[in-house]
Amino acid sequence: MNLPKEKIDIQPLLTTKKILARALKEGTSSELEEMGGVQAFEMAYELSWKTLKKVLMSKGVEVYSPKETFRKAAAEGLIREFEVGGLKALGKYPYHFYAYGSRVKGTARKFSDLDLCYQEEIPLSVISQLREEFAESNLPFEVELVNWKHMRAKFREAIKQNLTPIT
Repeated sequence: MNLPKEKIDIQPLLTTKKILARALKEGTSSELEEMGGVQAFEMAYELSWKTLKKVLMSKGVEVYSPKETFRKAAAEGLIREFEVGGLKALGKYPYHFYAYGSRVKGTARKFSDLDLCYQEEIPLSVISQLREEFAESNLPFEVELVNWKHMRAKFREAIKQNLTPIT
């Protein structure tokens, strides 16, 4: 049985994209404006993955989470793999970093940070430089950078399966 294809309205996504671009270009001069920028990012993220999900479903590709949606959309050629501008700092160093937590699992809330960890011995000067670059970046969320060895064993075990390499 062939069901009629649902028309996918992308206007809300385009509108949110314009608002987010403006927020990033103009910056923020108050906490209220900063909160608005964060909200615009979160709306753009939600609308992006949900719109991509509809497109994939119309092609017969089933997806359930944001992470899975973005991966399959890239595999289908709908999007290119991309690098978040603020995370480019990681590529300047010969170390391996991993993301974990709510942003990886697709359960991030309004003020959730991006959790990153590293397992190698990295000089404190490099860690300080990275933290400074994250603080000065245009990322609409905080970045938490943690040494794997300083985490409790139970916590390491809990997040181990969701570690996502940042390249």
